[in-house]
Amino acid sequence: MDLRHVDHKNGGNPLQAASAFTKHARHINGLDEYEACVRQAVPLDQSAVFRGARRDGSCTVLDTKPLRPGTVVAVSVRPSAEHAAALRAAAAALAPGRDPLALAAPLRALALPDLAALLYCCDAEERDAGGPGVYDVPGHGPLVYAGLQGIESLLSEVRAADDLGHAVCANLRAGDWLLEYQWQRLQHRPRLAAVAERYRALLQPLGRLPRYLVPALASATLAAIYRAVAGAALEAVQGARQGALRRALALTAVQLSAAPPSAALPALPPPAAGAAPRAALSAGLPHFATGYMRCWGRDTFISLRGLYLLTGRFQEARDHILSYAACLRHGLIPNLLDGGKNARYNCRDAVWWWLLAVQQYCGTAPEGPALLGATVLRLFPADDAAPAAAPMPLHDVMQEALDVHFQGLVFRERNAGRAIDAHMSDKGFNVQIGIDPETGFPFGGNDANCGTWMDKMGSSEAAGNRGTPATPRDGSAVELVALAYSTAAWLAALHRAGRYPHAGLARRHRDGALSCWPWPQWAQRLRAHFERRFWVPAEPAAASADPRPDLVHRRGIYKDSVGATRAYADYQLRCNFVVAMAIAPDLFDPKRAWLALDRAESLLLGPLGLKTLDPADWAYRGDYDNANDGRDPSVAHGFNYHQGPEWVWPLGYYLRARLAFAHENGKFARTVAAAYATLAPAARELRDSPWRGLPELTNAGGAPCAHSCRTQAWSSACVNEALADLEAARRARPLGD
Repeated sequence: MDLRHVDHKNGGNPLQAASAFTKHARHINGLDEYEACVRQAVPLDQSAVFRGARRDGSCTVLDTKPLRPGTVVAVSVRPSAEHAAALRAAAAALAPGRDPLALAAPLRALALPDLAALLYCCDAEERDAGGPGVYDVPGHGPLVYAGLQGIESLLSEVRAADDLGHAVCANLRAGDWLLEYQWQRLQHRPRLAAVAERYRALLQPLGRLPRYLVPALASATLAAIYRAVAGAALEAVQGARQGALRRALALTAVQLSAAPPSAALPALPPPAAGAAPRAALSAGLPHFATGYMRCWGRDTFISLRGLYLLTGRFQEARDHILSYAACLRHGLIPNLLDGGKNARYNCRDAVWWWLLAVQQYCGTAPEGPALLGATVLRLFPADDAAPAAAPMPLHDVMQEALDVHFQGLVFRERNAGRAIDAHMSDKGFNVQIGIDPETGFPFGGNDANCGTWMDKMGSSEAAGNRGTPATPRDGSAVELVALAYSTAAWLAALHRAGRYPHAGLARRHRDGALSCWPWPQWAQRLRAHFERRFWVPAEPAAASADPRPDLVHRRGIYKDSVGATRAYADYQLRCNFVVAMAIAPDLFDPKRAWLALDRAESLLLGPLGLKTLDPADWAYRGDYDNANDGRDPSVAHGFNYHQGPEWVWPLGYYLRARLAFAHENGKFARTVAAAYATLAPAARELRDSPWRGLPELTNAGGAPCAHSCRTQAWSSACVNEALADLEAARRARPLGD
């Protein structure tokens, strides 16, 4: 045992400290020599200071004898042989070199859904897979994920703050529960058993260390394991080596694409014995994690390109396209999938987003248009048929959906009433779809339902908004018109090339006569009517064709819809026209489009997303609180979900729309630079959020929203699309152009 004096007032210099102590000792004790009062290397059993040592749990307690004032004691400790062996094992795992963790082989045998289980799994996903739920740190609370990202997100904050007093450090010092959790949650999964064993071998030695050393070494070891598993995931996806933001977005595709048993995709051949389960894309976490709430038609196909096609996950993209195709009914793709047999057909936009996803797959995947001949196992070969498994080529399913729209259809949802929707009024269960014979615009819905992504149904009895949709968007919604044009133009080219067997739309009249629109004719009709019906001129025109100039609130914009029951809704400034611009720029006059985008920038663009309504609109309410139980109908039970809060997914479309019209407006270089600057908050959010994803929405001014999903599929997907398109545009057109 060493006894030394260190005087911190002298900066820790041992010579100065000794000199100061000598003078002090002589003054107090009258000693002639400083050295006479210092004993060094004293064994504990010979100490004049300590009576002895005893164990108290994981600690060693030294009991002192009565001490004279001014006594200074320094205790030297060294690890036992057992501790030294544990330290050597921990150091070996952290040593540089090729695969010091010996994880490469077991990780190489895994598919991406397996890696998703290792890295992520929110509480509901973990329990759905038979696991224990996420780890709950006493004094801190539950981690966001059961997988490595959960603990790594927390420890990265602790490391940055050098906060050894944090609750997670106290938990690690107190026992091995957190370390044991890492492998124990995996042991019941046969495909992950080898990885679980490696985790155990790497983490178990830490439990033999002196407890004060455990937090630092556990943090370092867990971080090393996390890097190995995340690296394996990134190796398995394309586009993940093109910068930190692309890598972070690629990992969100892994995060949101797990395989919970309660949410399997229907109508697909079962995986081979021992093979990885098929992934099912979550709309967002933690709210849309398992069961009937996980899989949503529109969310899936808005997200398909950004999360699957741009990351090279073509099999998953194909699975989702064919599985949802199998559930086509009434010409519609389900809103809530719920295993197919319990699906709801109450949204009008999912089928158009599905058709766009098929188009994107055919233009991106190695097999391309061959997908159109793939076999779909139709669950409902006729609208009123009992569930079956009728084979049909995908192109015939697509054609059926389009012909049903051209024919027009009104139907009532099955089991209409409280059993499927506790809040909708009776009228809302009546669904209408069609294609306008004059303009070619798809239309549908009524003022008692909400068939597009802006689908909030009022649910407050006290405030009186129950059964009233906040944003019906019936008539012809602007983004659906753009989706229809994109589909018509694409099918025209495919048919010319002999890759799509159907020549156009067909409708049978009551007298038996047949009306047909070839694809080019439909596309031309849409284009001829779009600007005239949707553009709101920057200045009033004496001979304006607008049917309701008295409702114009903003000029130099594109309407949100045409033909809404509530006529004012057509003229509300919302973010949907930027979505239409990115999908079908050919519909728009470039100069008008640029002016409208300037309006969107000044009025709608927020730090992380786009406002869903003009702040000057009478209905604008920028903060979403789904728990509001007050009597104000404009916000009760989150009625204002799409009446101002800033949604993230339209941001990607806004940036792509800017890019689509930048060159024709002489603003290409400036637009590219501005786009990267606009993405900076998204990059920060991906880095700092413990969920390592982009949220569903924010409140006004980018303020966090407690009722939003913390990581949302289409948020990450659409930002990834924008980033990919920016990179492609820079390659195609130098910034000096």
